[in-house]
Amino acid sequence: MVKSSLEEHHQTIEALARSKPIHEMSDISRAIDSYESLFLQAEERNALYPYLGLANTVLGMLVLVRDNLAELRTTDESVHGRAYELMFESASFSILLGRDEAHAALQELSPQVYRMQYHVDAFAELSDAVERDIAVEVLANKIVGRQYLAEGKLIVAPTTETTGYHVLTLKTALEDGEINCRVNSVTRGGYATLRDAIRRHVDPARLETVVVVQQTEKYPMAETVMPTILQHYIAGLGEKEA
Repeated sequence: MVKSSLEEHHQTIEALARSKPIHEMSDISRAIDSYESLFLQAEERNALYPYLGLANTVLGMLVLVRDNLAELRTTDESVHGRAYELMFESASFSILLGRDEAHAALQELSPQVYRMQYHVDAFAELSDAVERDIAVEVLANKIVGRQYLAEGKLIVAPTTETTGYHVLTLKTALEDGEINCRVNSVTRGGYATLRDAIRRHVDPARLETVVVVQQTEKYPMAETVMPTILQHYIAGLGEKEA
């Protein structure tokens, strides 16, 4: 369901963008409707990524166009109109508005800005809740203590998408100047207890980081828990924890 909702949204945006060479404000409103539907579904299931970034990007673009339209209304009468290009992800929307049309366009655009601001605030609150709720613990290693290394294991408690404790391997690599993580699950089904997962998959004498992630039961694995863990892991690379 998660994948299909994203795919449906992308298809809607791309179809709107291809529908005509020059777009109208109503096309922009329909694009925002698609974003709002996507974001409402994400908020209902406490899904944070990629929706937090998408909402901020769309809001920033709408605010920029709104401010330009407000400026257009006050320009000299010799300025007949301006062309605007709005990028919704990889889809481009071109609108051409005359000076006399700026007021009506502003009236249509302003509510879209408020709608998107609502979702930006909602995802920001969700992000704060995730940081408060999810507990991340690095287990002590006999060789290096509690330290984030290039390779490790993640033991993740039950989420809204999984049952039991799942074990995943993690490898980090520097690619094009950025640290990327490759994660693979080594368990088909979850273990009933954390003790079972540790007993089966953790060797304190092996040179690797083992991270235990708990208090995840309110959040989806793919869209909230894993992105949060990986950000935390990358930020801690090379550092020792007390």
